[in-house]
Amino acid sequence: IKVKFPMQIFVLARVYTAVINFLYSMIAFALMICVFRVIPSPALLFLPVIVFLLVIFALGISYILATAYVFFGDVKHLYSVVLTLWLYMSAIFYPVQQLPDFLQKIIGCNPIFNYIDSMRCLVLYRALPPTAEIMKIILWAVGSYLIGYTIFWIAIGILAGLFIQDLFWSIVLILGLLL
Repeated sequence: IKVKFPMQIFVLARVYTAVINFLYSMIAFALMICVFRVIPSPALLFLPVIVFLLVIFALGISYILATAYVFFGDVKHLYSVVLTLWLYMSAIFYPVQQLPDFLQKIIGCNPIFNYIDSMRCLVLYRALPPTAEIMKIILWAVGSYLIGYTIFWIAIGILAGLFIQDLFWSIVLILGLLL
């Protein structure tokens, strides 16, 4: 018996598992807030929006990685190296203000830094992130998702044996719908 299901299930399952793990962490975070009697700021109500945008961004990156992994087996090994480099380029362990201006600009282009900095604004500084930063994370989320899903969809078409001409017209149709 063959069961057909959408290929997106693999990517969605991985991302949603990470979201569930994050929610468990948020329970621990809420308990710590209660234990230390910290009064949450109203800005913290914006946290689900940032998390939602981060999940959309992660879905886009996951679609790209899933596609790359099918065609290039070494992606698994390169992924851990790139992820470590990305971690250190995200200003998690150090304040970005201590860096020279040109490095601050480079790190400011890192999408993960924008999400982290937005979370810092909400949790540590008890304020909403700047509007420019919110716009950046929205653009990163939407852009990542659209590019990732398009690449994933094209790869499914290639693996299904679609002709290049059909693939071309499908891409034109998608771009026409997006515009």
